[in-house]
Amino acid sequence: VAVSLVVVGTPTYVGRYRIVGRQCQFQVSLVSSTSIASTAGTHYINLPISAKGVAGIAAMTNDSTNIAVGLCHVDVATSRCYLPSQVASGDTFTVCGSYEIGG
Repeated sequence: VAVSLVVVGTPTYVGRYRIVGRQCQFQVSLVSSTSIASTAGTHYINLPISAKGVAGIAAMTNDSTNIAVGLCHVDVATSRCYLPSQVASGDTFTVCGSYEIGG
């Protein structure tokens, strides 16, 4: 999983994806030994399969506190999932979403 984040400490990123027809569904867990932070429109996760179509949908949640952080932007031109803003935190975060792929 290629990720662009502000990380203090040792990061651990775990992800998986599944192809259903012409859709890619993905899940990523983001953990750091100290903290993770993101800025909307700047920090991203590379999608596992090249995106096609117009758009996709994804959300970022805080798995430690069981709250939603915000919606993500799936950019089909760059095959990236841009994260919402999140202040530095040592919590575990998850990003889940889906988008169209070529076929």
